[in-house]
Formats: sequence, structure tokens, C-alpha cells
Amino acid sequence: MLVLALSAVCVAGAGAAVIAGLASSSSQNQAISTALISDLEHRNAQSLVEGSPQLTGLGVPESTSTPGRLAVIVEDDARLRVQRDRYLELGESFTAFETDVSLDSVQITGDSATVTFTESTTLQRSPYETGEAAPEYAYSFPQEATLRLHAGTWSVDTLTHETAHTPADFPETVAPDVSPTS
Repeated sequence: MLVLALSAVCVAGAGAAVIAGLASSSSQNQAISTALISDLEHRNAQSLVEGSPQLTGLGVPESTSTPGRLAVIVEDDARLRVQRDRYLELGESFTAFETDVSLDSVQITGDSATVTFTESTTLQRSPYETGEAAPEYAYSFPQEATLRLHAGTWSVDTLTHETAHTPADFPETVAPDVSPTS
């Protein structure tokens, strides 16, 4: 009887450890998703018309980006705003967006994580001059990111397109290379 009771306690303890491990993994994945979404939403906001609440509300994701990633974001922002302005010249404008991230794989080693994920974004377009609603523009594609854990926060270090895809598979920036103005 005593052996049976001890076995039950050991099994219950192992189950609790597995549940705790899953909860920890789940919270790590949520923190990683939050960092990725912060980065992607900032990028996507650069396509929106001036004065859009999302454009003004989504600043540079300083708290979830490494210094190296922040430098890339600042450089990309200038090109994305030129691209937005070119779309405006052609009568096309985006007013809002929604971005979702689905983690495909997460490998955590110490304070570093490598993540493959799929970004799905839908952009709302301004209505046509006739007042008719314009169809939404949506895309979804896989990407890869590396993140660093610093002071309990996951920060995006690099963000790239999955190498299995060609440039024709992704939305492209159509603006020329523009250095940010200081």
C-alpha cells in the first residue's frame, strides 16, 4: 500500500513538472510572439496614410529590439515611407492593418531563440473616389527571426525571410534606397 501511495505521489509530481514546463514554454512563446508582432506592426504602420491612429500609435519598438535591429528599423522606415508616398501619388492608400503571427518552430538555447513563423497581414485600403469600398490587400509568408533574452525580455535581433522562398514570393519595397535624415 505504501509503495502504491509513493508511486502516485511521484507520478503526480512528474505531471506537475510537465505542466509547469508547458506553462513556461507557453509564456516564452507568448513573449516571443509579442516581440515579433511589435516589430512587424511598426513596419506595417509605415505604409499607412499620415494621421492614421496606428501610424502615430506604433512607435519604434525599442523595448523589444536589440540595438542592431533598431538601426535596421530606422533605415527601413525611410524606404517604407517613400514607398507609401509613391503609392499615394498613384492614388492608392492604406488606412489600417491587422497583423497576426503563427509560430512554426521555436528553438531556445540559453538567452537566444531562433524562430520560424508565418506573418499574416491584411491592409485596409481607402475607398475609391466613387465611395465604393476598395478590397483589402492581404499577404502571408514565412520568416525567420533570432531573439535575445535580456533582463527577462525577448528582443528581436534579426528578422529575415525564410531562405526556401525567392524574392518573388514576398511583398517588395518599390522605393529607392534612401538614407534617413537626421
